[in-house]
Amino acid sequence: MKKLLTLLLMTIVAAGAAYTTDGDLSLRGKDAPEGLIHYWHFNDQIITDEDEVPTDYSAVGLGMITYPGTGAGYMDFRTHRTQDPVSNFNLQMGQEPDQGAVLRVRNPANTRELIIAAPSTGFEDLVVTFATTRTENGAQQQEFYFSHDNGITWEQVGDTYDVPELQDDLGIYLHKVIELAEYSVVNDNPHLHFKILFVGEGADNPSGNNRFDNLTLEGSPLGLELIHYWHFNDQIIDENDVVPSDYSLVGEGTISYPGTGDGYMDFRTHRLQDPVSNFNLRMGQEPDQGAVLRVRNPADTRELIIAAPSTGYEDLVVTFATTRTSNGAEEQEFYFSPDNGDSWVLVGEAYAVPELEDDLGIYLHKVINLTDYPEVNNNSELHFKILAVGEGAGNSSGNQRLDNLTLDGMLIQTDAPPSKLHFTDINNGETVYMNEAFSVTIHALNDDNIPAAVEADTEVTLSLASGNGNLGGNLSGIIEEGNFSVTIEGVLYDVAESGVSIHATADDLADAVSDEFDVLIRIYTLTLESFPPGAGVLTGAGDYEAGAEVTISAEANEGYAFSHWSVDGDEVSENAEYTLIMPAEDLTVVAHFDALGDFRLIHYWHFNELPGGTLEEVESDFSLVGQGLINYPGEGPGYMDNRSYSGSNPVSNFNLRLGQEPDQGGVLRVRNPSIDRMLLIAAPSTGFADLEVIFATTRTENGSQEQEFYFSPDAGDTWTLVKEAYYIPFYEEEEPPYAEVMIDLSAYDEANDNPDLHFKVLFVGEGNDNESGNNRFDNLTLDGRALSDDVSVNEMDHLAPSMQIYPNPASDHFNILVNEPNMLIRIYDISGKLVYQTSMNDTVLTIPTGRFRSGVHIVRGISAGTGQSVNMRVIIP
Repeated sequence: MKKLLTLLLMTIVAAGAAYTTDGDLSLRGKDAPEGLIHYWHFNDQIITDEDEVPTDYSAVGLGMITYPGTGAGYMDFRTHRTQDPVSNFNLQMGQEPDQGAVLRVRNPANTRELIIAAPSTGFEDLVVTFATTRTENGAQQQEFYFSHDNGITWEQVGDTYDVPELQDDLGIYLHKVIELAEYSVVNDNPHLHFKILFVGEGADNPSGNNRFDNLTLEGSPLGLELIHYWHFNDQIIDENDVVPSDYSLVGEGTISYPGTGDGYMDFRTHRLQDPVSNFNLRMGQEPDQGAVLRVRNPADTRELIIAAPSTGYEDLVVTFATTRTSNGAEEQEFYFSPDNGDSWVLVGEAYAVPELEDDLGIYLHKVINLTDYPEVNNNSELHFKILAVGEGAGNSSGNQRLDNLTLDGMLIQTDAPPSKLHFTDINNGETVYMNEAFSVTIHALNDDNIPAAVEADTEVTLSLASGNGNLGGNLSGIIEEGNFSVTIEGVLYDVAESGVSIHATADDLADAVSDEFDVLIRIYTLTLESFPPGAGVLTGAGDYEAGAEVTISAEANEGYAFSHWSVDGDEVSENAEYTLIMPAEDLTVVAHFDALGDFRLIHYWHFNELPGGTLEEVESDFSLVGQGLINYPGEGPGYMDNRSYSGSNPVSNFNLRLGQEPDQGGVLRVRNPSIDRMLLIAAPSTGFADLEVIFATTRTENGSQEQEFYFSPDAGDTWTLVKEAYYIPFYEEEEPPYAEVMIDLSAYDEANDNPDLHFKVLFVGEGNDNESGNNRFDNLTLDGRALSDDVSVNEMDHLAPSMQIYPNPASDHFNILVNEPNMLIRIYDISGKLVYQTSMNDTVLTIPTGRFRSGVHIVRGISAGTGQSVNMRVIIP
């Protein structure tokens, strides 16, 4: 299909930063503001001595910060804290205030330069923006320069400026905005660099630093149009295929791989270990979807040939993403041919191709500006060639990969009058569906096939050229005087089939017939979900036409019984097998199951009665089966002890059980250094399944800032990570002071009914190797569903709680009536997420419904005396 797309070049990157050896540091899933070229927010990077600092986002090329020179100065980073705040000035792309880090440029700085490589290809009217501050001993002034020639020559912009001191909690930053519109040499420049010099008093101090945050380069995109696009997402590419463009504005774009030997082309669909590139996405293509072109070894006897006519266009730019496997060719060379491949011109030098490593998804983001080569302009015989060179090109295995290959250019202005019509687009390159409105775009061309403006309003009329259906809807449009194109919206076709084409006519212009295209029936997705997750096996999910009759079924897993189906919280059937009519939209149906056993407290550490002094081990305060035990094995001077409650050392009131009072008792204090130790928790689960671990945790200022949680089914011989590194708040400065951790183990069958079950907490992240500081724990519990009714060493069955909910369905509120005060109430939404928790002071609790979303919720009441629980549903309209 063909389309003229007026393109802002910044959309060369819909998501993704330039390639770095540290992986893809892109802001994936975030939309870049129009005109944003480069952005360093410094929030996700570990910056150490002598590092290069790549951009967090780049629209073109590769942005990079370095700090060359002599002496002991270096770069690192400083994470946000009250006395070292980040700047909230110039936040972009969803970055949150008071989060992350800043770039710290350390003294002595008078013998070094902060160099910023920031290509501006495709942009003009540039603006540099950043926040900067300093410590007391840091350089008190800065100077800003640019270089248009890779740092060979430099020009200062403006005068020397003062840098404010970061004083206590004031967070003083200079908000620097540097307009470069008067400097034409910086525009559309792949060699653009900036330099910041540290001058004035303090620059030569042995200590002190300057700091930077939210550094951006912005500009106005030059007007380019998309000529050819290969996204590779819809094609089945077999060996020796010619790969047509997914979109071409003029002529036909194709890719072939001629030569000798066993090398060939195919495709690789997206998966975690083989990701596509999200760089240079166009025309509505989604991130992390589709496929890439895979060019297989041996490649040293073949050439990747790209036919890409540029008729009517000049100032061309080629853009693509490329990577390789470990055995693939390590370099590429890029050529063009103005004469159908009779002669070739090398553009630039051989460039390195990064290796696709595990889950990092490393791609080189290649932007090739051809404005210096006039022979490529307005050329129907234009071809490109990519040669795989360097080590690995002759290997018998391995491959290189390409994604999102485009050719952009500027429309050539012409005085020759139009002579004919030409279809350039059907429905913006997107799928056409039966009985749904679509669009067509038509150009007026001259005899040289260059778009040419009409001298008067010209009506274009559409009719069916091929196909068995009826073309309807809006079938005409006007090319207005002085313009050369019209997009006709609201066209309809009433049959799903292949081989449809459209005929266009206009007075005094030759007729045109579109390329053939497919018309499809719209398909909608039926999704089936289980609540609780994993409670049953569901069948019938899939893609269906609107109006299709679909039968779905649910089979309960062991320990559960089917209850009902619901849609948007409304019950639709109590039958495990249910037939529905597929609507004209995606649909999610939830199967509800009831657990066949009581959910009970198995182990509980409230830590309120711990003795003083060093603790070698801590027994559970309550255990329903076996004995729970905590110890702290490892190396170094770290140890456990008790920290009793005080106003400056709060306990947690989260997850209080068995009648424990708020703001009383103590917590378990796990002291540094913790890097070579683990918190080891023995917690047998004999007779229980669907386990859940809950606890509260915090830290002192020097304590480990992150933890990881593991379980072992075999008393510590093997371990499984179930909660990746999670942040631990500093209780004196952060709200809430404790992290409330809930770990669902229901997906791990090996944890169920296991006398050898162990957990461990590892202390990771900054602070774990400090000599002082600690992490703290409170109200650690293990709950689970009893596999039989007689699992109770304490004979608590007769103490099971009871609960009533009324009115149900609720109105503007609902009441919970229980048989004992001080019950813990937890409310979960339909997905199993905890949305509300409180402790009852009486036997009746009234809860307004305004805080909840509409739908079915699960209310769980947990006895403060026995730890047993009861579940009920409440429907909130």
